Amino acid sequence: MKNLTLADWDSAKLTIIHISKNPQLMPVITCNCIFGFIAQGSGEWELHHTPLLHHKNIFLIVRDPINIHVTQEPSSECLWIYCNVSFDNTISEPLEPLIFYDAPKHWLTLMDNINTQWEMHTDASKYKTKLYLAELIYEMYTLDSNRLHEEQLTSQTLDYINKHFHENLSRHTIAEKMNYSVSYLSKQFKYQTGYGLIDYLLHTRIKHAKRLLVETHHSIQEVSKQIGYEDSSYFTRLFKKHTGLTPGQYKRLYLPTSLVLNNPNFELKSSDVFNQGPLYNDNCYQYEGGFLPMKFNWNHTIVASFVLCAALLLTACTNNDTTKESEETMVYHSINGDITYKKNPQRIVTDFYLGYLLALDVKPVGSNEAQLKNPYIPEKDKKEIEVIGDSIEKVLSLEPDLIITGNKEMYEQLSKIAPTIYIEYEENIPKLIKEFGIILNRENLAQEWQKNYQQQVQTARQKIARIIKPEETITVMDILDGKGTITIYGDGYTGYPVYTGLGLQMAPAVKAETTIKTPWVQISSEKISDFVGDRVIVARAADTPKVDFTTAPVWKSLDVVKNNEVYEIDNFKFWFTDPISVIGQMNDLTDLFIERANDKKTK
Repeated sequence: MKNLTLADWDSAKLTIIHISKNPQLMPVITCNCIFGFIAQGSGEWELHHTPLLHHKNIFLIVRDPINIHVTQEPSSECLWIYCNVSFDNTISEPLEPLIFYDAPKHWLTLMDNINTQWEMHTDASKYKTKLYLAELIYEMYTLDSNRLHEEQLTSQTLDYINKHFHENLSRHTIAEKMNYSVSYLSKQFKYQTGYGLIDYLLHTRIKHAKRLLVETHHSIQEVSKQIGYEDSSYFTRLFKKHTGLTPGQYKRLYLPTSLVLNNPNFELKSSDVFNQGPLYNDNCYQYEGGFLPMKFNWNHTIVASFVLCAALLLTACTNNDTTKESEETMVYHSINGDITYKKNPQRIVTDFYLGYLLALDVKPVGSNEAQLKNPYIPEKDKKEIEVIGDSIEKVLSLEPDLIITGNKEMYEQLSKIAPTIYIEYEENIPKLIKEFGIILNRENLAQEWQKNYQQQVQTARQKIARIIKPEETITVMDILDGKGTITIYGDGYTGYPVYTGLGLQMAPAVKAETTIKTPWVQISSEKISDFVGDRVIVARAADTPKVDFTTAPVWKSLDVVKNNEVYEIDNFKFWFTDPISVIGQMNDLTDLFIERANDKKTK
């Protein structure tokens, strides 16, 4: 691969397409070059499927093919400039990405200046934008030659580890391949990335193991060999040390079994966050520290510390008057057996079911972060509800008298803290709200909610019946997943308010490829035409640029685009499936259809 020079840029033709703080590219945007700057902070980004670890200012420029995917939302400031660049005909080979792991902070100032001028949309500002960008490129290529060499050495080392992690590597073999001494390479790599060579090798192996466990049918032994460990027992011990789970437990936990684990496009919480402070040994790669697994990672060791306390509490409860107990408790017949708890619990903790509780006028004391960010739930209703995060200690500190969870794997751990009811998630809101009415001793409120829900459904359907014919088909898709694929939804998740709520018809291919258990399918952009119906609802992130479908490749030739029947929605708002959200989503969709119909009449 060829390294760009300042002379190459001098002869280049560069056009800025978009500038934003979102590092993900939509598949429909044509772009062959990115300038990116991530300010002081920690995080992990993925470029061409190669992780970019950083704990200092990082600047990068990369050419075709583009594939930047965020695996952890960083806490730091970032800015991305999406461009098209063409060089003279002497450059035909692929170009080496250029990454600076400790970039000067004033480069971010230059990029801010570029963004400011870009947003002004005047001829003068366009000219200044190019001037600032030229200054940035000049700064980049006039760094001290030794500094530039160190940056390139780190990039090459990262690339080598990511391509050969399955081989028998050590600090010595990596240094030998890079033609440097172990001490020099280790020092430079540590300085640039913040991590040791073996630390990063272990991180990479565990990362690939997680993917293989969830995305393939390989056995534990096969996964172990594919990431470089012949001894599957050692791999199992190592994996558990890093994740807190055995490979088998991790596979069962992260296969699609609940709302969060099923959804193909939502990753609010970080996955594979790399802890600092590891120790290593060249012979056996012993490691202290580890990873924080995605979604729920309850601290298993804490629970054991409170078993005695729980036993004492249970003993105290048995000393209460039997008659009084029968008056104040109730029994719920769950799939895990009979659960006895207070008849009107006052301190409930729930992970996935916040919307159900609030719909029945019950405010829990704790819930997870994703549910508390639900835009359909009024802020006043969220007050005084604490984020439980991934800490079982936090749940314990809230002193709950009832826990309602959708996490089957954590049922036993949670049940040691308080009576715990596991509710298996399903795409049937009226059925679940009835069940919650029983659990919360609010069956009358649940019945009232169901009546109100049916009324709102009928009202919404009547409104759109004048616009959408019964035989028309609808396709719901998400075109921003960071991996160049498109997610088509059936009657679940983003598709639920469309098909179950508004009663609209799926396109034939969508109906054929999705099921109730797996209400989504992922396709490449080339197959869009096979799945589009008479109308298409496209979900995208609110901070990404709107797409001009009339000029976008693949899309512009579709009848649904020519007929102006593509509707854009916020993919985060439509991720939630609960009583409160679905009503809001149906109303938003109804307004969207009516607004488009009115616009067509006026033209």
